[in-house]
Amino acid sequence: MVVVADGTRDAERRLGRVLDTDPALGSLAPGATGVGAFSFKTLPAGQFGRAPSVTFAISVAGTRMGESNVPELVSASRTETIKAATAVALSAASLHSSGPFANTGPIPPVADRTTGYAIVWKVQNAGSAVAGGAVTATLPSYVEYLDKTSGQGSLSYDSKSRTVTWSVGALAVGATSEAAFQVAFTPSTSQQTTAPALTGTASFSGFDRFAGVTISATADPVSTETTGDPDYKPENATVQ
Repeated sequence: MVVVADGTRDAERRLGRVLDTDPALGSLAPGATGVGAFSFKTLPAGQFGRAPSVTFAISVAGTRMGESNVPELVSASRTETIKAATAVALSAASLHSSGPFANTGPIPPVADRTTGYAIVWKVQNAGSAVAGGAVTATLPSYVEYLDKTSGQGSLSYDSKSRTVTWSVGALAVGATSEAAFQVAFTPSTSQQTTAPALTGTASFSGFDRFAGVTISATADPVSTETTGDPDYKPENATVQ
């Protein structure tokens, strides 16, 4: 028995032709099954186009031995299309001397004194349009949400769960969206000589309109290490 699979991207670009030679498919008894498998890699997301999909045309052929012991050719075919989900990149950063807000307080931060920081989130959509995009993260107990925001979409804060939510909304093909919010950090003496986190892990979730699936992405927690500031020095992150 021979199994042949042809793959095409957007019904035009050929991904290849695979001939399965697994001995297990050489002979199948009545009622038996056989399995063939192959692997492939897609093109980079930026080259996949607006409708990223892979279509497989699979055909099976063999000879069946009838009661009269006369070979009989049998065949079957099937076509399946797999839609590729988009890739969304989420980044997070903390700023003090730059960014959309006028932050005050000592740098390096000092125990029992308050320093302001801007938390900046950015999402980049490489492929299909995304609906209902949202980013969330929790704030540590020693960080205060100041209700000052900037950028696209809308930001909100739940004081009970200490969760910041950025409602990104829709992301078009190849779109980028960015937003920021201001926090106040009051370190304790127990945090001296450390660079404490200002947020927890940021998580993105949205719905890929083309593939019909939920997609996600994460960004590491940000800290007092404001590496995006033009005057940043490693020692400026450590609580004094």
